[in-house]
Amino acid sequence: MRCGHSSWRHFRSRFPSSSGRSASLALRTFTRRSDDAYLRLARELVAEDGFLPSQVITSELQRIAYGTDASCYRLTPRLVVNLHSESDVQSLVRRAGRSRLPLTFRAAGTSLSGQASSDSVLARLSPHRWSNKKVLDQDGLVVQLEPGVIGGHANAFLRRFGRKIGPDPSSIDSCMIGGIVSNNSSGMCCGVAQNTYHTIREVRLVMADGTLLDTSDCVSRAQFRSSHGALLDELRALARAVQTDPQLAERIARKFRIKCTTGYSLNALVDVCADDPNADFEILKRLIVGSEGTLAFVSSVQLATVPDHQHAATAFALYDSVAEACEAVQRLRAQDAPVRAVELMDAACLQAAQHNARQHGRQVAGLPLGELGTGSAALLIETAADHASQVREQADRIRSLLGGGGGGGGGGGELPPPPHFEHDRCRSQQLWEVRRGVIPIAGSRRRQGTAVVLEDVAVPLERLAAFTTRLQVAFRRLHYDDAVVFGHALDGNLHLLFTQHFDRDGGPETNRYAALMEAICEEVVRHEGSLKAEHGTGRNVAPFVEREWGTQAYELMWSLKRTFDPSNILNPGVILNRDPEVHLKALKDMPPVDEQVDSCIECGFCESVCPSRDYTLSPRQRIALLRQTPSSQHNSAEHVHLVEDTCAADGMCATKCPVSINTGALVKKRRASRKKSAHHLNAAAQVVASNFALSAKVGRSLLCAAEQLLPEGSALATQLNRILGHPSTGSPLPYSIQRCSPSPDQKKLSDSTVSAQADPESIVYYVPACVNRILCTDQAALEPTDSLPTVVSRVLTRAGFQVEKLAHSEQLCCGLAFESKGFPELGAKKAAELLRALDQHPYFYSAAATTTATTTAAAT
Repeated sequence: MRCGHSSWRHFRSRFPSSSGRSASLALRTFTRRSDDAYLRLARELVAEDGFLPSQVITSELQRIAYGTDASCYRLTPRLVVNLHSESDVQSLVRRAGRSRLPLTFRAAGTSLSGQASSDSVLARLSPHRWSNKKVLDQDGLVVQLEPGVIGGHANAFLRRFGRKIGPDPSSIDSCMIGGIVSNNSSGMCCGVAQNTYHTIREVRLVMADGTLLDTSDCVSRAQFRSSHGALLDELRALARAVQTDPQLAERIARKFRIKCTTGYSLNALVDVCADDPNADFEILKRLIVGSEGTLAFVSSVQLATVPDHQHAATAFALYDSVAEACEAVQRLRAQDAPVRAVELMDAACLQAAQHNARQHGRQVAGLPLGELGTGSAALLIETAADHASQVREQADRIRSLLGGGGGGGGGGGELPPPPHFEHDRCRSQQLWEVRRGVIPIAGSRRRQGTAVVLEDVAVPLERLAAFTTRLQVAFRRLHYDDAVVFGHALDGNLHLLFTQHFDRDGGPETNRYAALMEAICEEVVRHEGSLKAEHGTGRNVAPFVEREWGTQAYELMWSLKRTFDPSNILNPGVILNRDPEVHLKALKDMPPVDEQVDSCIECGFCESVCPSRDYTLSPRQRIALLRQTPSSQHNSAEHVHLVEDTCAADGMCATKCPVSINTGALVKKRRASRKKSAHHLNAAAQVVASNFALSAKVGRSLLCAAEQLLPEGSALATQLNRILGHPSTGSPLPYSIQRCSPSPDQKKLSDSTVSAQADPESIVYYVPACVNRILCTDQAALEPTDSLPTVVSRVLTRAGFQVEKLAHSEQLCCGLAFESKGFPELGAKKAAELLRALDQHPYFYSAAATTTATTTAAAT
């Protein structure tokens, strides 16, 4: 049952506009008249459409944080709405349409071209929802995915079938299916043939008027044909018009032989015969791919999967020039070589990697690069198959095709031997680190206050060498001395990475960026390429779509937009925009905050592993909020709550961050600074540290009492859940606690002494992490009465170890609980206590189990 009018009254009581409390506790009264429409929309969604109050976000600080994405644009939405279900999408689309309020959908926010930014209504996929996955056949040939599924999770789900999804963007472990479909993502290995457009089978959509369409359901198709026959007829008519214009049809077909995400997927109007009985629906679902949320909302998609080869070999080949490297790539393509990926890196790219390696006192992936010439280039080549013997045969064939090329790079002009292929997985990963390290190296070397900009272009392979050379000339002419060029050479797809400072109100730096974009556009058009190969049009190249495509195709795109979205409420200004300078507006500035996080490029890779992202903010959003708010606001109650108090401070973000930023370290530093003068908090922490066993026991008892008073599914639990704004699971306890039941019994671990006959090598001293002493029983376990420490002890025993318990272990703690909360001295004290206890024993084992903390103990 969704909440209705009574919930809106409660919403207003929680957020009185006249209250003097912080913005997180007050529904802001917008000062401009135009903002009344957003306030009215917020009210209607809760009072009439049953949205939870927590789904409708009006706090200025939260809107700044949630508005952040990976692009070079900074827009703050006027209203943020968290979408829980398909019906939420339908309600929001209909109300936004009636109110004429532009609406932008957001999945992971890893898109680079500004297509997921909004200064109106930003609709976010709620965490832990929209993540259903289903294989539709016994062999895993087709998979059904919701838009909140992370691409890497989809591949992990398909691994047991030896399959994966076709698109393989570098952000695969962070980006979501919604963005992959909406951007027509591809990647290093999939090329054009296995991108989203060519692997889509069916799609479920919410149209601009709120109508639901499932192309896999004949009933839904029949209903849609009845209600939207004019739209389907228009699509068929547009396809027929294109197909009867040979010149336009050939231009479209030629454009999509290479990677192209500039504008709409006009190849849908060429690839599907207009006279086919099902042409209208087939055209519709293909047009949705790459439409960047401007035509409809994708609530589910069926994708054909591709083989996930388990054996691979990798070669790193150096060349004296980009032309030589591109010539080698052309030979591989012409002979249909069995390559999975061919990555090009220019001299600047290699020199940056070499410089970074020398700073760390090592070689690049174990390979001596020697003295690189200014025109040097490298290819990273990978071949893969299901069997190791087949991989070796393929590697030998590639070597023969390359002939005498590859493996040099010294500038001497002699043809070196063919490149050596590494078949060892670890060595291959070392080689790939050179390629994957490009963005991190650029991010770490950029000047303070500058942003990392990543452009994305493609040209026919035979034009790649000349195109790359001319781009390098343009970079030098405009003084982009740190620019690097790399990309998917087999597809003629290049990424252009450089650092850029953006003036707030225009100026020489913005003008320099504008000149560079003009130069890139000129070269792309000259070489009949794509201004956006795989990152999507967004705002970034919207002003250049007509120049790349020509007026006829450009106006055809406008016709498609009007057909799907006559009110122009779905992501207006993205893909199609008649403002010639929209790409120069709302550019992102990156003011310094703290040296620990200043290198953050706001890519969002950290968010998939952040445990607190579902509660308040992710690491990226915390950094953005610090950057975009004056320091005078940093001590406000809401700011402290969002940035500091609700961060897990576990450092998991650093494991996914391309520049290894540990936002938790900054948060802990800020907590410590803030609590230095809070004597009462320091005294309380000292009491807890001195009586740690008793404190853990009290914590367990309180949680046990809470579970007894608030059982899952009870009326009180459900009501508190709505009030507190937690996910509708029937429990008001935090998401991670809902799966645990405190266990007061900690005596199941062995208290015995070490047997004299025991093999010293088989003895382990197990120290349960403190969080597992309190939240230690998993209700989903086979034996839910067992605590996690008990289960760990049982597993170790079955593995042949003798598990022993340290004396007074209930009082011991690694110190992380105190250090992470802003009490570093107490944390160090508790860690020292644990080390002293461990030093008394020659063999010990420590596990953080379900926590992400690393204790000071180790295992032998």
